[in-house]
Amino acid sequence: MELTFLFYIFMSIVIIFGGSYNYYQSQQAIAAGLFFVGTLGIAVFFGLRWFTSSGELASSASPKGPWPPLINFCPDFLTLHKDGTTHICIDTIGVSKTNSLKLTQPGSTPSADDQKFNLQLALSGQERATALCNDCSAKGLTWEGVYNGSVCLNVEPPKPK
Repeated sequence: MELTFLFYIFMSIVIIFGGSYNYYQSQQAIAAGLFFVGTLGIAVFFGLRWFTSSGELASSASPKGPWPPLINFCPDFLTLHKDGTTHICIDTIGVSKTNSLKLTQPGSTPSADDQKFNLQLALSGQERATALCNDCSAKGLTWEGVYNGSVCLNVEPPKPK
């Protein structure tokens, strides 16, 4: 528990009870009650927002982790498809902005190369991340955690098994 938390509790008590007492002494009992309830609610709201349950500042608590917590096998809104022994991604709803990745009807097998998004499974590391970013850019796709539509995030997505 930090001293900041203890100071926050102390100041909250002083303000809540001091203000309520001031209204009560002025013969304004209803105002005292409303002030008590209102300031108590505000103190609780900001106390929960600024401090953890152990009394530490929320900003100094451990980080939540990387974002996104999970990276998909395929770019956004594409579907993973097994083409023989390799995995590819296909567009079943028409999300390509440049129309260089042609639409594949759901349930059908893609026949042309312009219906397939190659996952570059032969590459690894930075080479694969760069190749996938270039493919996303050329085909007008985004990929959460890999390529945001204008900047490559240099993250290698997982490989399907």
